Amino acid sequence: MANPEHLALLKAGVHRWNNWRDENPNTIPDLSGADLSLLNLQSVDFTDTNLAGAKLSESDLTNADLVNANLSGADVANALFISATVINVNFSGANLKGANFRYAVHEYEEADDNGTEMTLEA
Repeated sequence: MANPEHLALLKAGVHRWNNWRDENPNTIPDLSGADLSLLNLQSVDFTDTNLAGAKLSESDLTNADLVNANLSGADVANALFISATVINVNFSGANLKGANFRYAVHEYEEADDNGTEMTLEA
């Protein structure tokens, strides 16, 4: 279950959330099981965040940083991960149907000018 304080910070906006992440680098955010569907989460910093079982369907995570995030069992159907950094993300058991990973960075290497496309099977 999500930490209510962490959830309130995110719902205050991505800018507020990212500032809090910068000020609290040793805190591992817990948003497990949270309903974050349909949200604009562009450029959010979800590094090391526990999003297990979270609902992110149809959310916009364009340019998001998800390095080492746990999205096991999460519902990310039809979510946008365009140009997101998804290195070492745990997607086990996640619903990835229709999720868009166009130009997502999924390895420690620079994408070429055409971007990196990632195809995941659900």
